[in-house]
Amino acid sequence: MFQRGPKIDLESQVSRYIQEQGLPGKDSSALVGVSGGADSIALLTLLLRLGYRCVAAHCDFHLRGAEAERDREWVEHYCRELGLEPIVVHFDVATYCREHKGVSVEMACRELRYAWFEQLRRKRGLDFIAVAHHRDDNIETFLLNATRGTGLAGLKAMTPRAGHIVRPLLGVSRKQIEEYLREQGIAWVTDSSNADCEYRRNALRNIAVPALARTAPQALEGIATTIENVRRNHSLYSELVEHERRRLIVGKTIDTERLLTFDSSATLLYEVVRDHGFSYEQCREAIMALRAETHDGSRYFYSASHLLHVGSDGTLSIEEISERDEGEYQFTLAGIAEARLPLSLSAELVNDRQFSPTLVDGKSSIAVDAQAADTPLVLRHWREGDRIQPFGMAGARLLSDVYNDLHLPAHEKRRQWVVTRADGTVLWAIGARASSHYSVKRGAAFYIVSIKR
Repeated sequence: MFQRGPKIDLESQVSRYIQEQGLPGKDSSALVGVSGGADSIALLTLLLRLGYRCVAAHCDFHLRGAEAERDREWVEHYCRELGLEPIVVHFDVATYCREHKGVSVEMACRELRYAWFEQLRRKRGLDFIAVAHHRDDNIETFLLNATRGTGLAGLKAMTPRAGHIVRPLLGVSRKQIEEYLREQGIAWVTDSSNADCEYRRNALRNIAVPALARTAPQALEGIATTIENVRRNHSLYSELVEHERRRLIVGKTIDTERLLTFDSSATLLYEVVRDHGFSYEQCREAIMALRAETHDGSRYFYSASHLLHVGSDGTLSIEEISERDEGEYQFTLAGIAEARLPLSLSAELVNDRQFSPTLVDGKSSIAVDAQAADTPLVLRHWREGDRIQPFGMAGARLLSDVYNDLHLPAHEKRRQWVVTRADGTVLWAIGARASSHYSVKRGAAFYIVSIKR
């Protein structure tokens, strides 16, 4: 087993941190992710010395050639010195990235690693997964999130526990870890890719953080304290938001009278509905619609799974969207006020002035020649194969290409509305483009058709 060096403070410091944070005690079992670097080697060593039953797991992503093979061999060697037989998995990262479009190599490794860890934890009946993130990693995460723009959830960085993931080393620094291993005569391997400052985290680690520490010697301790304070504040904040959630939402209805008593009502609404996929901007627009002196029709806001509806009477509701609405809603411009449509659609007849293209934007509003007043029209969701003939183009374009140009995510794309003639000719891709059909003739009366979602 161990060739023990002199007892040093790091073991008692980690033990105390585990107790303070309410992490699993030494009578529990851990799956320990071991890369071979100083952090994970120290984690495995410390947990064993503190009395935990550990299973070591190593991921070989085959991304660094001989260096990756060296890491795996060192993990196997050190674990066997400890009387453990490590479990090793080999991943094909390139294939995973091809099968999951838009996933970076870094994200692919993370997804593969944690999915395998959880699968292995369950299979072995282990209590938790221990990973070796330490204080300096957390400072880097804090700075990364802060420079991207974030809220309390991002500023609290990594937490000591997230589900079955446990981080016993968050209270100690990289320097302490390496000093501990040197004193104990324990070797580790170094990932050469950590020196590549093309990665933002590495640039922070190798350039920004050391410069900050030189400029303000207590800066890192101050940031670590800030992270801990934010984490506590976020915990209280989350409790208060949950308390308000229970008071605000009754069935599908949100209590707007209570919601609007808060100065930060948009933030509160966002926190209440964010788990359903809504953005802060959508919530801000919903609150603006609720606070408007006059309610000009309904507003609809979609996430991948839910609909947030601001009624024309100043009500607010949220409901799950079980599936795409495949209905067709027929109407005419002249009779639009009586039409029962799922969106707030209006048509204003203009016959006292000349038409100007500046009166409409082709997205939230279009102009239609008044001769189409009694033409049967249809409001429906777009379908594969739908085409539109935009102004200024000789031919037609697939609507799918129009939506791709707008970079709409799949769940947004499938809920886009169109207005068509009875024969299926698309007159308006709502929110995107207007068709050249029924364009306004010089001197003619026209309708301005507008919609708010």
